[in-house]
Amino acid sequence: MIVKIAVWLIFVIFNQVIFDPAASAANFDPPLTIARTQARNKCDFQTYIDDADPDGTNIRRAADKNSVVLKRLKSADAVVTVTGYSGGWFEIAAAVEVGSGDADLFQGRGWTHSSLLGMRVAESDARLYAEPKTGSRVLKKLKAEESPLKLIACQGKWVKVRTGGKIGWLAPGGQCGNFLTTCS
Repeated sequence: MIVKIAVWLIFVIFNQVIFDPAASAANFDPPLTIARTQARNKCDFQTYIDDADPDGTNIRRAADKNSVVLKRLKSADAVVTVTGYSGGWFEIAAAVEVGSGDADLFQGRGWTHSSLLGMRVAESDARLYAEPKTGSRVLKKLKAEESPLKLIACQGKWVKVRTGGKIGWLAPGGQCGNFLTTCS
């Protein structure tokens, strides 16, 4: 009897996937399409959305451009909390609109592409390091509020950025993730 039920379940699932692709696509979006094949770095920092698209910034279910859009952030004044990184995508846990009472725009777990995030340099540790540790070689001294910094990756509280043709690591004290302040 158990074998008959198992065969029947396989038949039903197979027919749904083959003969009703729209229904199966809507219900079958694995939560971590890219993260299954690529390592995920745990991160912990805040930064801002830097996306000129008037339709807003997509927050996706998985680190994949074809993944379901969970939320479209239409505010240009959004600061996000980053909790991970995988293959060119940053995992975010929250987004708030700054400057208007810090309204919640997103809570949960979602992914946005690295090209849509930006950061400036804060005064307290305005140096670009070769590795994500303060004892590593300094590649470049940065100017406070230097822009544009493009985010490339992250590791813990450290952010790997590109600025002026150089790529290196920005310490937590050198990060300014809120575009409305000077972070001094």
